Amino acid sequence: LATVLDQTAEPLKQVAAVERCGLLLGNEDQGLTPDWIELCQRRVTLPMAPGTDSLNVAFAAGIFMYHFFG
Repeated sequence: LATVLDQTAEPLKQVAAVERCGLLLGNEDQGLTPDWIELCQRRVTLPMAPGTDSLNVAFAAGIFMYHFFG
């Protein structure tokens, strides 16, 4: 799963937890490069309030991991 800030990606709350997956996270400034995103089967996003452009990657990772593995 590629974690991206993209309105066309699946919102996290709509993605069912899976038994096994790889979770790729980019940095706060640039995110994942297109090459990494292209390797992933799905793109998932954390919907955010207008004007918010990113979260700290450690904080975002915690949210994703809690959703999938918590």
